[in-house]
Amino acid sequence: MSGVVVTPFLVRRLGLDLFGIAALTTSAIAYVSLISGAINNVAGRYWVEGLHGRDVNLSERVHSTIVFSNRVLTILALGLALVATGFLADFCRIPVALVMPFKVTFWLTAIAVAFNQIAVSYAAISYAYNRLDVQSRSGIVSSVLRMGMIFLCIGLIGAWVEFVAVAGLVSAIAGILVFRRYAQLLHPSLRACA
Repeated sequence: MSGVVVTPFLVRRLGLDLFGIAALTTSAIAYVSLISGAINNVAGRYWVEGLHGRDVNLSERVHSTIVFSNRVLTILALGLALVATGFLADFCRIPVALVMPFKVTFWLTAIAVAFNQIAVSYAAISYAYNRLDVQSRSGIVSSVLRMGMIFLCIGLIGAWVEFVAVAGLVSAIAGILVFRRYAQLLHPSLRACA
């Protein structure tokens, strides 16, 4: 829903070239989320069985696997960003004047994805306790924060594509804080996963 509100604003303020850079960076790195979601759904089933079967050892091992796999995906996303910024600007024929904004935006987006992977580790706890409302709340907080930052920064300061990535980074950090708080409330005996 936030895309319906933000996209026309971004196209009008940034122009097609800069908006294309924001869309390209988000799309290129979003594949990490697809893989992460699949891993978390498969592992989440076994984690729930361990939690509700009172097998604490199994639930902690599965949760550790979720955390570890998300860390590996984070490293891969940052590695992808490092490699991609070296050749993607040339491959996509980005104008010379926009290469540096592209690289900064790409890196900030990759770092935001890294933070999102941490949030996903905490989000699995809400899934295990069938508290999908927690995920919805975090999504709403993150989206509103992201949209507000985009409107504020681009509307007041200027049309810098980097602000889109900064807004994503701030919303990812907010997601971590919200999910971490709920994780502590739902399952205080589980070891920290940050």
